[in-house]
Amino acid sequence: MLELRHKLKQEAQTTSAPIDRIVEISYSHMITTQTITDSIVKFPTLKTLKNTVSKQRRQTRPPLPKSIQDLPAQLPILYTLTKKNSNFLLFNGSLGGKRGLIFASIDDIKYLAYQKFWYADGTFYTSPSIFYQIYSIHAFDEGLSTPCVYALLADKSEETYYDLFSTLIKNIIEISNMIKLEYITIDFEAAVKNVFYKHYPHIQVKGCLFHYGKALFRNFVKLNLKTPFQEDESLRNWFRSFAAIALLPETDMEEASQYLRTTKPLLYERQIDSFLEYHDRTYGIQSSFPPKMYNHYRNLNPRTINYLEGRHNKWKKRAIKPHNDIYACIDMFKDEQLLPICLLLHLIASYYSVILGVWNPKYNKVVYPYSKNDYTARTHEDYLKSAREAVKKSKGRKQVATDGIKGLSCLFKIFNYPCQIIFDYMHLVCLCHIPSVIHRWCQRISKSSIQDVDQRLKQLRTPHNIKVVFLESIQSVNLWKAKNSRLFVLYVGVPIMTNRLPTLLFSHFIIYSLAIKLLHTPQSEQDILLGERLLHYYCRTIANIYDSSMEIFSLHAHIHLGHQVRLHGGLAHTSAFAFESAIRYIKKSAHGSINIASQIAYWNNLRCTTQLKKFNLAETSLIDVREESKKHW
Repeated sequence: MLELRHKLKQEAQTTSAPIDRIVEISYSHMITTQTITDSIVKFPTLKTLKNTVSKQRRQTRPPLPKSIQDLPAQLPILYTLTKKNSNFLLFNGSLGGKRGLIFASIDDIKYLAYQKFWYADGTFYTSPSIFYQIYSIHAFDEGLSTPCVYALLADKSEETYYDLFSTLIKNIIEISNMIKLEYITIDFEAAVKNVFYKHYPHIQVKGCLFHYGKALFRNFVKLNLKTPFQEDESLRNWFRSFAAIALLPETDMEEASQYLRTTKPLLYERQIDSFLEYHDRTYGIQSSFPPKMYNHYRNLNPRTINYLEGRHNKWKKRAIKPHNDIYACIDMFKDEQLLPICLLLHLIASYYSVILGVWNPKYNKVVYPYSKNDYTARTHEDYLKSAREAVKKSKGRKQVATDGIKGLSCLFKIFNYPCQIIFDYMHLVCLCHIPSVIHRWCQRISKSSIQDVDQRLKQLRTPHNIKVVFLESIQSVNLWKAKNSRLFVLYVGVPIMTNRLPTLLFSHFIIYSLAIKLLHTPQSEQDILLGERLLHYYCRTIANIYDSSMEIFSLHAHIHLGHQVRLHGGLAHTSAFAFESAIRYIKKSAHGSINIASQIAYWNNLRCTTQLKKFNLAETSLIDVREESKKHW
């Protein structure tokens, strides 16, 4: 009996479920677990329990507001926190001159700040009766659409949307010190479009391709063309071709439109002319939604907001009734906020390793075979568990492998650092993989070819700003510095090894060299995508070109290069070569070790006052420049 009362009180305090539902579920559970009839008879009646729960809820929660004016200025603390007791209420104040609420956790804001692609949409069925709509904003990255922001809005005016996005962007910059937003996809809502066109013109607004096609077909049906569309294949093909113009290059859209206008089915000429007038009026060059808004030729991400509408539909199914009370709505937000966490943890865990390493006794090493690369991620906790077990089993010089972790993992000590770590993958290329490949070459080619390659490298003439000298033979490639391997893979390796390697090895190396060059200084998303595909092909075929002993972690890590570039820019910007050059400059500038700090300061000031020529390694859009981001926004 005491257990039942305690459970009911807890449910009343922590959930917004209807009292009838709370009592009936708990009451049924207690009756089914009791086997003694006398105990059941002593239970209080349903009416008594409902009164008890109602009293408990009144003590812990203010009465339900009947209008926005009745909503308390300060929400109960329970509804300002996530289920993990972190801050959830981002904003509580005026949006468009009326009361509005914005919910987002700090982690969601930080995640949103790093995403270039946002998707936004509103829903009305599950909105509290005192508000007009729920407006949610999702971020898309690595194939995962993540809800980040939930806003309760009093209307759908342009002023309200402006206050919403300006408040959100201001908070993002204050919390994350930056924002990478480049594209936002909406459902052709004019008020939202106007906000970005007027106040954030550098952000591209894209219209949902599904809504675009749906609007065209709705007008088709309105013109009594539904039955002909179903029966006449020529009309059906014409309409589909017209809707598909949005997938052509923007410069070709007008020409394609003119061609389809001249080839329209003459049997329905009058209705099609009305359809074309509607299209020009709504989606023409001079209309409210110009072609650039619904052109998705270069869009490699989702072209619709269907995922958002799918989430909203699930909210609708979970809702007990339309326009539920505000506290039940906030509880729904809190439940929704927890859903992406497991997915994100798996995504982050996969950044370290998408597969578990396998101990290969033949080569006495852990390998990561591409053939078993099923992209099943291990969680952060799984990695730590395996790392601790590997340390425990390894004693002295004996290194025991546990789930792909041999001995003391280099990642083990840094997982709990309160910072984000950008990996220098260019050094992984230069110091880990290239030496292994060149070492294999030396086993396949003749001594005369090796001597010829060494001679060519020593006689290499480079521009004055590239001070790299090849003093060691390719047979001693492990003694090369990273700058030697970098120059080799990016610039001189392909011409020097021409006609000196077997065709199969040479063509395989060309694929690798091209992939690294594309990711070193990418100019567009297409460069990154092509580089990724080339690397996947390279990793997939390397065991056939050499043997499976090449499939070690340094090769497997290449799979993450594209992800690294999308997050932080080209490999040129996340490598330590620039710092090494600066250190070498300071080292050469110093005269002895007396007052070394003063000398460094003097030479640094002198260097800063000298007019230096700027050299852009890649497009600035691919680089995270915090100060420029602040000024830009």
